[in-house]
Amino acid sequence: DSLTLAGTDVTHGWMQSTEFIIEDGVCKLMDRSALAGSTATMDRLVRNMICLAGATLTDAVKMASATPAAIMGFHDRGRLEVGLRADLVLFDAEKLKDDPDFLCPQQPCSGIRRVYVNGVLTAQDGKHTGARAGQVLRRK
Repeated sequence: DSLTLAGTDVTHGWMQSTEFIIEDGVCKLMDRSALAGSTATMDRLVRNMICLAGATLTDAVKMASATPAAIMGFHDRGRLEVGLRADLVLFDAEKLKDDPDFLCPQQPCSGIRRVYVNGVLTAQDGKHTGARAGQVLRRK
């Protein structure tokens, strides 16, 4: 549940007629009476699970892939097995960094080497290949 502000440097603003503030990656109402959403990107969440919660890389990636896929009813995704959809992000854990910011939100993250969607290479070293292998998914 991440807001479109994810990966940006925005710390204050308005959503429709509601003023908000972002502190520690969490969007809150200006009076801090309620949460308004998360601004964390998936790479940051995986890194937080490893660095802050002590999860293994395998478990953190499973939490970001297989678990939500199963909850949403997508049993052909979220795991690497013969016959399943191959959605895969190949990254260098030592160089992974969230580079997008408010001025360049579409800038790719450093350290992501390749992205495969449905088994098709769609991005390599920060550049889109032109392939459009994705599809809209609806909860089953």
